[in-house]
Amino acid sequence: MNLGFLRPLYDEFGDYVSVYLDTDRAHENALQAIELRWRAARQRLAGAGASQATLNAAAAVTGGPSGARGYAVFARHGVLAFADRPPPPARHGLSPAWAARVTAARPGTG
Repeated sequence: MNLGFLRPLYDEFGDYVSVYLDTDRAHENALQAIELRWRAARQRLAGAGASQATLNAAAAVTGGPSGARGYAVFARHGVLAFADRPPPPARHGLSPAWAARVTAARPGTG
């Protein structure tokens, strides 16, 4: 399996912002719900020490494409490192949950 598309995530060590956001638009008020989820994730990330520049980079894609049920976003130092739609849920009826965290990768910690 070629995982070269993940290279931007492991080329450098340091703090990353990672956001897994439910962007399902099947409901009437979906855009409002996505905005509320992103706002909550952004506040949590800022509280954990993420810079405003990095949060702005992540915000640029948090709405995701209209057909996506979820979106994974990784950013650091004000630059988007990776963004993609995760695979659909294994079972019908499950929507992707979202989580937000600041992670630190250190050499030799795997």
